[in-house]
Amino acid sequence: MIWAFDLDGVITTNPDFFKVFTYWLKKKRNNNTVYILTARNPERNIDTYMELDRFGISYDNVCFMPDDFTRDATTQGNWKKDIIKVLNADLWFDNDFKWYERDCGIDFSDLKCERIEI
Repeated sequence: MIWAFDLDGVITTNPDFFKVFTYWLKKKRNNNTVYILTARNPERNIDTYMELDRFGISYDNVCFMPDDFTRDATTQGNWKKDIIKVLNADLWFDNDFKWYERDCGIDFSDLKCERIEI
């Protein structure tokens, strides 16, 4: 399965839980792929990797929102939706689905993945 986790507001709210959860997801026999999504500027990549390491998060790749994108909620929500499609994710954990839908008008109904709001 392909799993996608938002960093800020999801992993950062309970890093101990996600440390254990992602560890079990990444055990070789489980055959899962774990992506971390973040709207952080890619220039913060070293700090972000260090933070994930400090938290003990297991993952395959970190997807940063491109630095030439504006950091408003609508752009962020649309970028995440697009990257989820590209990754072909089965499950996506985020803390802002209701906000993206209600305030930004983003429609997630065309995604095949299960969305889990934290």
